[in-house]
Amino acid sequence: MSFRAKSRNERYGEHISTSLNVTKSVSVRAGSRTKHIFINMKTVKFLYVYILKCSDGSYYTGVTNNPERRLLQHNKGTQQDAYTYIRRPVELVYCQLFTDFNLAIEWETKIKKWSKVKKEALINSDWKKLRQEAECKNETSHKNTYRYK
Repeated sequence: MSFRAKSRNERYGEHISTSLNVTKSVSVRAGSRTKHIFINMKTVKFLYVYILKCSDGSYYTGVTNNPERRLLQHNKGTQQDAYTYIRRPVELVYCQLFTDFNLAIEWETKIKKWSKVKKEALINSDWKKLRQEAECKNETSHKNTYRYK
């Protein structure tokens, strides 16, 4: 299986390669300025946040350092008490690269709390739908309060 993980930085015009060269030149763009930095790739560790679509239509979100191996483990069914065990086969539908472990775990935790519709918006890169799903829909929302004249 072959796929290209989207880096969170790519949305902002930045790109970090997953190749393990000894050093790697990276162009980081912030606004109108571009800065070139060198990264020792032997010391950089990557984590991936991924979403699997299960055979019953549900989604499973996880974090790993090797998405291809982890997908094989899910489909092989190595853990009988795992969520995906009875929902095999599973399909990788989203994968995002992180160099910051804390940020990866934080992102995974956030996604796990999302509704199915919101996860599908992320998977499909439907940013308008994702923004709509993120809006507060409670009665106490500022959009539902009455303004008195």
